[in-house]
Amino acid sequence: DLSHLLKVQKQDSKVDEASIDATIKTIKSKMAVSSEALANTNDMEKSKEYVALIKDCADCIQALKNCNQ
Repeated sequence: DLSHLLKVQKQDSKVDEASIDATIKTIKSKMAVSSEALANTNDMEKSKEYVALIKDCADCIQALKNCNQ
């Protein structure tokens, strides 16, 4: 029936949660590396780049968490 078809289409349009989880895990790993590098640098320009990268990673994680809601 039509309601079942719509439900199936809605499920198909969602991104696979396992893929999202794996991507978030990868991004968190990159954040950890960047955080470690930030903690160990005395270069102000590099620090700014690491902070921007960490923020971009956090924004990506938030977007991924919101994409299936």
